[in-house]
Amino acid sequence: MSLLPSIHSPFGLEDPRPAHRITNDDMEDDSDARYAEVADDAKPIFLVLDTNFAIDHLKLLDKLYKLSPKYKNVYQIIIPLTVVNELDGLKNDSYKRLATQARNAIDWYFALFHNSDPIVIGQQLSQRLERNLRGDDAILDCCLYFKEKNPDHLIT
Repeated sequence: MSLLPSIHSPFGLEDPRPAHRITNDDMEDDSDARYAEVADDAKPIFLVLDTNFAIDHLKLLDKLYKLSPKYKNVYQIIIPLTVVNELDGLKNDSYKRLATQARNAIDWYFALFHNSDPIVIGQQLSQRLERNLRGDDAILDCCLYFKEKNPDHLIT
């Protein structure tokens, strides 16, 4: 039984997100007392990354990863193949700050992939609808693939 009521939209559609929204306070405080119970009927969420987010917001991404168990793993972070390939290309960029950020993102997801962490998953070669897409189109294809295979999940 949930401690919080379900959220409903003005259009009569049920909001698939957890009843408790993640706030900046959640990100800064690790005490368990701050976290509301997630509604039992909360729909699972896939957070699909793009390269810029992985580079610019790695600390936030890591905090989201660490928060997932507190929200009953209602969401998973998906790293598309395109993001893996783009980060790999950026790790040797002549702009040192960008290269360092790309390496840090690679190190972060590689450690989680190596340990088969269920919260952060990488897109497999077989998990594509269109094989010849590149860049943002390939990331959108990743979203469409996971939505097609998991129609009850929210993709964001």
